[in-house]
Amino acid sequence: MQGLSTKCFCAIASPLVLLGTLTVLGGASLLPLRAEAHVPRAERVINAVAESNVKGRRVRALRYRLKLHIGDGPPVAAGDLVTHPTGLARLELRASGGLIERHILLGDQHSAARNARLLVRPRAFLPPLFVLQSNSGAVLRAALKTLGIDRELVGLAPCGESDCYVIGDPTRAVRRPLVRVVVDEDEDVDGDLDGENEVVIEGVADEAGSKPEPEDKPAKSREASEEQGPAEDQYFATLWVDTVKHQVRRIESRDGVRVVLGPYVSFEHLKAPLWWSIEEPGKRPVRFEVDSVVEVNAPAAAFSKTWLMAPVTGPTPEEPAEEPTEEAPASDPEPPLPPNL
Repeated sequence: MQGLSTKCFCAIASPLVLLGTLTVLGGASLLPLRAEAHVPRAERVINAVAESNVKGRRVRALRYRLKLHIGDGPPVAAGDLVTHPTGLARLELRASGGLIERHILLGDQHSAARNARLLVRPRAFLPPLFVLQSNSGAVLRAALKTLGIDRELVGLAPCGESDCYVIGDPTRAVRRPLVRVVVDEDEDVDGDLDGENEVVIEGVADEAGSKPEPEDKPAKSREASEEQGPAEDQYFATLWVDTVKHQVRRIESRDGVRVVLGPYVSFEHLKAPLWWSIEEPGKRPVRFEVDSVVEVNAPAAAFSKTWLMAPVTGPTPEEPAEEPTEEAPASDPEPPLPPNL
């Protein structure tokens, strides 16, 4: 993708020509400057994600028609999720017996209600899909800030059958080289090297790249964290982006919630994930399968607490009602769902 290059450049205090190897002062040994894998700076990855969003035609408000699975079981609810590029979203789930559960997301503020009764500890059923809708690097950087993701850190890790750039995880982040150049007194540091003077590069840290770390390498041991109970400082908020198409493949939050996005497929004229799964510490994983995705007109007023607490009269999972294009999703607190949801 234009704007992203995997070539490694070493920033030096003067406009020196970077050679494949540099002669070390006082000997014939050579210092290779090629890293085993190269990672662009986080800003360039973020810009590439925004470009991918635009190419996928996902930068307007969208409505997903969904089916909810608990664990590996059959669908237990049908739903509509509306997500807006500005960070607003809402979800309505409809299960048997007339049960209606609604979630609303206002940036990083999540609320939910079941049959118009507010939930105290909602399940994380409403992921921040608005990061798939940012139409520029600046908009995406603002969204990442809202989610508590460090936009300056980037590393590399396996994700599925490919590799991903990981934004926000200091345990995976590439260490950029700190370079000090020593030249002969007579050398003009503003000129190009002609190969006649000796140059020393000191203090070279990891090159601008790193080996992919194991996919499930924990920020602070995910398994240990779940045994000890959730603690906010035991997780890092991260965004995982595949290195080829620059599509978002995973979103992780500081409270340990992991959202894994399936392959992107065509829904008429736009591309969106075919499914996503959500893992929460101490909870059964859930999976949302996407039946359709369309653009909608979703004003900010559609993402309100009024909608969240409105009386419920709605369809069953077998007969989902058409939602007006003005409507958008909401957020949800949780006691555990009943067995049929």
